[in-house]
Amino acid sequence: MRPISATRADVATASPAVRGSENGLELAWWVVTADSATLARELAPWLDEPVPADAAAVRAWAANGLRLVSVPVEKLETLRSRLPIVGAIQRQWMGQVPLWTDAVKGPYWPSGATVGLDTGPLRLGPGRLRLLTRCWTAPVPPAQEGPAGRTAGLREKHVVHAVLHVELLPQHQETEGNPGQQDLLKLPTASLGPEEEGLVFRRLALTIEAPPGWAYLIIPESPDVDWKAAGNLPAAPEAGVAGKADGATADPGAPASPPIGRVKREKPGAEPPVASPVLESPEPAGPPAPVLMTLGQAMLTSVGARGGAKPGDKGRPSRAIVILVPRVPEEFRLLR
Repeated sequence: MRPISATRADVATASPAVRGSENGLELAWWVVTADSATLARELAPWLDEPVPADAAAVRAWAANGLRLVSVPVEKLETLRSRLPIVGAIQRQWMGQVPLWTDAVKGPYWPSGATVGLDTGPLRLGPGRLRLLTRCWTAPVPPAQEGPAGRTAGLREKHVVHAVLHVELLPQHQETEGNPGQQDLLKLPTASLGPEEEGLVFRRLALTIEAPPGWAYLIIPESPDVDWKAAGNLPAAPEAGVAGKADGATADPGAPASPPIGRVKREKPGAEPPVASPVLESPEPAGPPAPVLMTLGQAMLTSVGARGGAKPGDKGRPSRAIVILVPRVPEEFRLLR
C-alpha cells in the first residue's frame, strides 16, 4: 500500500495499481491553498448531493472540522483543474482491508497540542492525528421482486449490485520522541493493532456504503464557515422591527422610531417615560483567547510553503483534501 505519485491529468483515470484490480478503495489527496470562498464556489454543484452515511455522524464530523462532499468520479479532473493545487497529487491503492489500517497521517507534534472539539478543548500529548480505515465489498440487498422477477433466469437471481463498505475512525496516535527514531533496546509490540496505539474518537466513527461512480471528499473546514452563504458573509438580519418575535411584522400604524443620534420629544402634557437602567457588559480583560483548530483542521492543514509552491504562496495556509474512490464490480455474484 505504498503511495503512488500521479500526474494531474491522471487523477480521474485508473492508476497502475487499480488496473490490476477493480475491487477495493483508492485513496488520493490534494494539497490546496484555496480559501473557504474558493472551495465553496467550486464545490457548489455538489453541496446538496447526499453522502451514503448516517446523517448524525456526518453532522458530527462537520462540527469537528471534517466535511464530506459527494462528487461524481468523472468530475474530479474538472474540479482539480479549478483548484490551486500545490505539489504532486498523491494516490494510494488500498484494496480491501478487513483490519484497521493507517490511511491518513497528520503532522507530528513533539510537545503535544490542544485541539477544539464540539464538546470543548482537548489537550493531546506528543503524537499525531490520523484517520484509520477498513473496507470490503458487500452486496446490496435486492429489492422485492414482482411477478416479472419470478421468471428471471438462474444467473440473474444470483447476481446483485455491490457497494464498498468503508469505515473511518479518527485517532490520536501516541508516540514518545520522534517516530522516525527507533529504540533498539525496546521490543516491538506486534500484538497491538493500529486502533490500540492511542486515543480513538469512537463517537466520530463513520461508515459509508459507497456505490461505484462517486468519490467522497474529506475537507478540513471550520464549523463556523457557511459554504452556501454568498461570499461566506454573515447572514443579513431578518426584515421587521428589532425586538419582535420571530415571524412578527412591523405595525404600519405605529410611529416611526427616530434616527440614531436624534432625541424624540414627547407631546406637551404627556408624562415623561421612566428610563430603565441599562447594564453594559464590560469588555474582557487581556488579549482575546486564541482560536483553537478543530480536529479536522489540526489533522489536514498546515501553514508554510510546500514543495512546488509559488513564491507568493509562502506562509499561506494549505489544506489536504482526501478523496475516497470506491472501485467495485458492477455485479456481486453470490454463487458461481
